[in-house]
Amino acid sequence: MKNWILFLLFLLMLLGGLWLYYKYTCPDCFGVATASAAGATTGATAAGAAAGTAAIEEKPKPVQPAPEKVVQNPLVIKDRNNMIAQSPDHFTFPLSDFNPNVPNPTDAALDKLTAYLKDHPDRLSMVRGYYASNEKYDGEFDNLGVARAEDIKQRLVAKGADPDQLKTVGLLRNNLNFKDNLLYGGVDFNFRNKPVDNIAAIPATGDNLKINDGSAFGTEAKANISFKKNEYKVNEPIPAEVRKSYDGMVKYLNKNPKRQLTVTGAYEKSEKNTSLLPTLGLARAANVESKLIGMGAKDGQIEIEDSLYADGSLFKGDQMKGGIQYDFAGRPVADKAATDKRIKDLEKLVIEPKNLYFETAKTQLKLTPELRQYFANVKEYLAKVPSAKVISTGHTDDVGSAAANLKYGQGRAQFVKDQLTSIGVSGKRIQPSSKGETSPIASNKSESGRSKNRRVEIRVVNK
Repeated sequence: MKNWILFLLFLLMLLGGLWLYYKYTCPDCFGVATASAAGATTGATAAGAAAGTAAIEEKPKPVQPAPEKVVQNPLVIKDRNNMIAQSPDHFTFPLSDFNPNVPNPTDAALDKLTAYLKDHPDRLSMVRGYYASNEKYDGEFDNLGVARAEDIKQRLVAKGADPDQLKTVGLLRNNLNFKDNLLYGGVDFNFRNKPVDNIAAIPATGDNLKINDGSAFGTEAKANISFKKNEYKVNEPIPAEVRKSYDGMVKYLNKNPKRQLTVTGAYEKSEKNTSLLPTLGLARAANVESKLIGMGAKDGQIEIEDSLYADGSLFKGDQMKGGIQYDFAGRPVADKAATDKRIKDLEKLVIEPKNLYFETAKTQLKLTPELRQYFANVKEYLAKVPSAKVISTGHTDDVGSAAANLKYGQGRAQFVKDQLTSIGVSGKRIQPSSKGETSPIASNKSESGRSKNRRVEIRVVNK
């Protein structure tokens, strides 16, 4: 009998221990209010207190931070005032790759674009592919941007789109939306009238100028600007009618600060790039931009782009009439964090002094793709940082007299200034000077040393 009593006491103690264990580790199992239960009532707490049992407050579980999201703009395909398709998702491209991931909503948007082109055989879609300077590409097309655009074009053709209604172009941009080596977006669509001869696809190419922003603004001139082959500067003088149209466009932009103008310059594949910028088309657009800024337009309201065309499609002889397209859109809302980051990135690229080299007794620069990209970065940095300026200092070897070399140095520094102003940089923000032969960086006793001394030092400062 005694053993049974001991066994029952042991069993009661065991059950009591289990009850206490579960009470404190799983209070919800016994109806005890927890800190995370929104419906915990004062009455339940009071009842527990009356029973002589204090409610145990459970420690809140740590909140896991939300995963970082990339800023992803939705895909919007719009032709003037016609909304063709929208998708909450966009294309994504791996770094240095032209094969995209196309989410189902985005693929459905391509279906709608195909249907739109079938219903509007007079319209042409320019598929614009973008790429960054740090991306690598070694393929059949001129650049990675064209390859990306061509991939999307072939998808549209496979859906039934007329290939003659689709043109592709690759554009270099250094403010693309990358996250974990994945490009979000990378392709967009621009529309224009389909040319009758199916060769050049720039409505502004021709004898007459026509610019419009839907029904809000329009201007025409029975004349147009022109360019000489291999040259990026507009032929002077600009016709008076064109200047009048430009003046009207500048006034429209100033009255409508939320509108943005994109100036796109055309160039042929075999043309020689004589400019500071990465492509001749970009330089032509920048030269027109400089004309508009000189007439009072705001730098921040104008973007520049380029379009590459097959040889023989733009020029008659050595002259091209027009060669510039003017497109209007809503000015994007400034993202301060993104802008600040871009400025810091640009500072790393332009803040170190850069030496530019010349031939003996010449003011012609030895330009490389890296140098052209440097000047594109300088232009962008100056546009974003109004207090920044460029100091251009000319240097020479010791061949010839000191006075002549001082003159040569000044000429070279002035040449760089002229080049920068021709692509839209204000001359007031460039300070040219010369030190002649007085500051060599190598020995003048050898041709190798003298070639290093024939230079212009470029410094971008923000003080």
